[in-house]
Amino acid sequence: MRKLLVLLSALGLAGALYAADSFSGTWKLNVAKSKYESGPAPKETTVTVQESKGMTDVTVTGTDGSGKPIATHMTHPTDGGPVKFLEGGPTDGSTESIKQVNATTRDIAVMQGGKAVSTEHITLSADGKTMRIVAKGTLPTGKTFTDVEVFDRQ
Repeated sequence: MRKLLVLLSALGLAGALYAADSFSGTWKLNVAKSKYESGPAPKETTVTVQESKGMTDVTVTGTDGSGKPIATHMTHPTDGGPVKFLEGGPTDGSTESIKQVNATTRDIAVMQGGKAVSTEHITLSADGKTMRIVAKGTLPTGKTFTDVEVFDRQ
């Protein structure tokens, strides 16, 4: 019985460690499976996530719907907290905060002038091969939107 408990504890710890970096890797936008109400879909987007020592480092590159380059680099505590933009972050006074719901779910809140302007709900598939982001918010015109982005692990 004791050996079984030790084995189960070890498996639980291994699962927790694996889940801690479940978002790590390179993700490519699957434009065909994604839907955008906020504007034209990007032509391509690659997201690289590296989790280490309690911090998550995210780099986003690609080309937007009008052909302009996308380049953003940010870090945040893996267990949730404020985002620190290192490159290509918002210049409009907005801030972002991340909350880790569980090993396969994270939520992002975007604030501007103390007012919530959008949210993102990020989930991983059970097999860890697909990341889905549902973004909801309000455009500067006052129109609400829901974007669904589907990324495939590379």
